[in-house]
Amino acid sequence: MVRAAELLLLLGLSGSLRAQLPPPPTVVINLDENPELRWLPLKKVFDVDYLSKAASEIIECIEVTHHG
Repeated sequence: MVRAAELLLLLGLSGSLRAQLPPPPTVVINLDENPELRWLPLKKVFDVDYLSKAASEIIECIEVTHHG
């Protein structure tokens, strides 16, 4: 029974935290546009340098895990 109470507490906390977060941004990607133009709306919402660094770290981690 203790596990059920812990689970309910965690669910309550996660719901409470979720209510405090802003909604994720909505971006419209028009696939009919040229590739150079269709992804420009993402630059308005996301930090491209941060995403590039994060992607590099993920790729490096995967390479080390599978080839290391």
